[in-house]
Amino acid sequence: MKKTSSTPLEFTEPPEVEVTLDPDGIHLVFVNGCPHCGKKHFHGRGRGPQPIYGHRLAHCRPKSEDNPGYILVPSRQKQNSPDPAAR
Repeated sequence: MKKTSSTPLEFTEPPEVEVTLDPDGIHLVFVNGCPHCGKKHFHGRGRGPQPIYGHRLAHCRPKSEDNPGYILVPSRQKQNSPDPAAR
């Protein structure tokens, strides 16, 4: 990840963001805050049996050259499997 300045809001490439599967089994949730605004967000996990990671747009900022979004990556922390009975 390359920053163009010392502020955490300006990136030349999308930063990687660790996410974990929400207990609902539907959403990927930020482990730490968003690199653009500092808040925790969630994104859909995608269709299929396994979550789909990768590039997402940052909805907290307008789409522009200074908002490249981020790359969702699996958290290095242990994840709990969602409980299908909890749905």
